[in-house]
Amino acid sequence: MTVIAWDGKTLAADKRSVCAGKATTVTKLFRADGWMLAVSGDLVKGLEMVEWFRNGRDPKELPPFQRTKEGYVPLLAISPGREIFHFEDSHVPFRVEEKVYAMGSGRDYALAAMWMGRDAEQAVNVATALDTGCGNGCDVMKLEGQP
Repeated sequence: MTVIAWDGKTLAADKRSVCAGKATTVTKLFRADGWMLAVSGDLVKGLEMVEWFRNGRDPKELPPFQRTKEGYVPLLAISPGREIFHFEDSHVPFRVEEKVYAMGSGRDYALAAMWMGRDAEQAVNVATALDTGCGNGCDVMKLEGQP
């Protein structure tokens, strides 16, 4: 239950995490060597994936849960050149060729908002208004050196 949106300039994510029915405010956006990262799903596993990415992305060091269809967590990585990479159950990501991208339970709302001319932050706000799994605010990140 998340919404993450990329509009080609800005990465945005809601801040809601739910555990045992209790909503908590967390951060889902991170930086690593000029890259922007966003995690969806199990936050603890997502944080492990962020550390794996930061530590050089060695395939042999990929957390074991990431190699299973049932246990992996999605990791979105935006390169310094604005390329979009999505990791699922492997150390090998797929490259997304669209200009805008979204993931999580609020994905469809966010994509619709961006296709209607809204930026990533506005798209996350639309999704949090319409998807009960998203909320608790919005974090926004731009590539280093970008206004």
